[in-house]
Amino acid sequence: MKRITLFVLTVLTVAALTLTVSPASVKADKGAFPTGIYTTTITAEDVAKYGLPSPYPEILIGNWEMVFGEDGIVTVTNLSTGQSGQGAYFSNQTVLIFGKDSGDLNCYSPAYTVYKWSLSGHTLILTAASDGSDRCWGRFIVNTSHPFEKVE
Repeated sequence: MKRITLFVLTVLTVAALTLTVSPASVKADKGAFPTGIYTTTITAEDVAKYGLPSPYPEILIGNWEMVFGEDGIVTVTNLSTGQSGQGAYFSNQTVLIFGKDSGDLNCYSPAYTVYKWSLSGHTLILTAASDGSDRCWGRFIVNTSHPFEKVE
């Protein structure tokens, strides 16, 4: 029962954030998010703390590159394994919404996932908008384990 309640609260939170900061309203401020290429590294320790079974450790451990294009498309690649995924993104000055994605690293999660973002110099920090708001563990671990460094 507790798990169902948590799931319902998570869905309601994501729905409320999506309605409050809808892609249509966020896209109007497209220039807010600093496009470019960002990198981070995910270690075995990062994945282990979530106790995820195989294939997560094998897929997630390595050097990552996230490319935010000016066209609203984000491409994410594990440079260590060559696996990649792609999806839409929308943003304003503080919120980043990932849209439906595709590719090797496709997440079977809600259509939109909300993160808060901040940039200090070349360091990009992503945090989930609320606990459990991203049910795609891989995306959550890559996005939140360490800051991203802008390389281009």
